[in-house]
Amino acid sequence: MRQALAGLLCVLIVPVALAKEKPSGAAEPFKALHEEFEKAWEKFTDKLQNAKGKEERQKLFREDPRPQFANRFLKFAADHAKAPEAVDALAWVVLNAPGEEKDSPRERAMAQLARDHVNSPRLARYVGPLGLEGDKETMAFLKTVVDKSTRREVQGGACMALAQAGLEHARTVRTVKDSASMRAALEKQPGGKEQVKAMLAEDPAKLQKQSEELFQRVVDKFGDLKDPERREPTTLGEEAKGYLYEIRHLAIGMKAPDAEAVDLDGKKVRLSDLRGKVVVLDIWATWCGPCRAMIPHERKMVKDLAGRPFVLVSLSAFDTVAVVKEFLKENPMPWTQWYSGRSSGIVKRWNVRYYPTIYVLDAKGVIRYRDVRDKELEQAVESLLKEVEGEKRSSK
Repeated sequence: MRQALAGLLCVLIVPVALAKEKPSGAAEPFKALHEEFEKAWEKFTDKLQNAKGKEERQKLFREDPRPQFANRFLKFAADHAKAPEAVDALAWVVLNAPGEEKDSPRERAMAQLARDHVNSPRLARYVGPLGLEGDKETMAFLKTVVDKSTRREVQGGACMALAQAGLEHARTVRTVKDSASMRAALEKQPGGKEQVKAMLAEDPAKLQKQSEELFQRVVDKFGDLKDPERREPTTLGEEAKGYLYEIRHLAIGMKAPDAEAVDLDGKKVRLSDLRGKVVVLDIWATWCGPCRAMIPHERKMVKDLAGRPFVLVSLSAFDTVAVVKEFLKENPMPWTQWYSGRSSGIVKRWNVRYYPTIYVLDAKGVIRYRDVRDKELEQAVESLLKEVEGEKRSSK
């Protein structure tokens, strides 16, 4: 399912290393075509934003320029088949063309990439973004690249993307199994009922194990590959180890590793200090829209659960403590506030990649739920509180 959780998370997207190639004679024509699309897309989105009512917006969707440009990019790739920009054109189609029907421009572009360009060094710049697509066709394409490419940087990037996509799919499957509201939302999408049925038949534990094996393969075979485009340079091996830590230490049913942060006054705090209480650890950022959207419900939940063995911890990442304090003046969050920078503490060690990231721990510190929100979060907390309070009554 392409972007099944779109709009629900603030995702950190980091490009893979760009292959260094000299532009060919097709560079300028490709640039011109791309700029033409950007102008058409801007005009289209402006119309959508100014549309009056749902009916007018529905009519405007017929003017979506992507299908037309998908065919033009395909033609460009055919006309410049030997140029490296052919890879750019085909990748544009895969990443932008709507629709997943058989023999669609997207499907044809993927087949051509696999047939003619699997050994192009330029493909290295696209395997990471392709991994974010998450649909079966893209996963199959990435597997083909891993199996057939002779370019180590392409093969390694594809292996990493395949592992990441597989892990996110495993978590989506788990969420769909656990969340009635998620199932209902997906079933309303075109073809959603069939997709939900397929996911309910999958085993998230098995899917996660497959991803773990791929991440280990990255460490073993491609660990030294570097990503010079990152502002904080790292190797694929270091990145894959972060995912392996997450899989091996932060899965549902595991006792959460102890972790240290600071409160907004700079005092050191530890997760283990909260044992005996049900803990919601909400890792967020002030600029994250979905995080901010949770605040009113969290406010109500904290008020309703006052006096019970429960604590909500909002762990702020990315921003400075000063920024967080200023935000809280305008947006009261009357519960426990912790801070951890992006490159240290819980955020780094726990491999946090999107916001909000939410862990729900029982009174013994065991991770019982992950990334539940709103009604599901409230129900999760209530079920764990009943466990704690039931144990206390039985021990009297």
